[in-house]
Amino acid sequence: MTDQTTASVRTETAGALEQAREAAGRALDTTAALARQALGQAGQAARELREEVGAAAAASRWQLGQYARATRRHVAEQPVRSAVIAAAVGAAVMALALVLLRKRHGND
Repeated sequence: MTDQTTASVRTETAGALEQAREAAGRALDTTAALARQALGQAGQAARELREEVGAAAAASRWQLGQYARATRRHVAEQPVRSAVIAAAVGAAVMALALVLLRKRHGND
């Protein structure tokens, strides 16, 4: 190889290396921008979800309060009927529990 050919190859190699370095830098910048955008979107989604869960929890608390007030009112107005209903519900739950226990022990 001649000195001129060697110099030409070095110049071309240096140019190619510089282009590769610039391309890698652009790729890193693009990747960083996409990562920032994805993190921003994930953060926004998390904030929206937290707000929705908070609203649902508040609505549930309100509805539960309504049920509690209605139950207290019903018990105060009709105590005997309320006691009979409570006993019936308790008996139904116990019967269901016994059926489930028998099935479980019967399958072992």
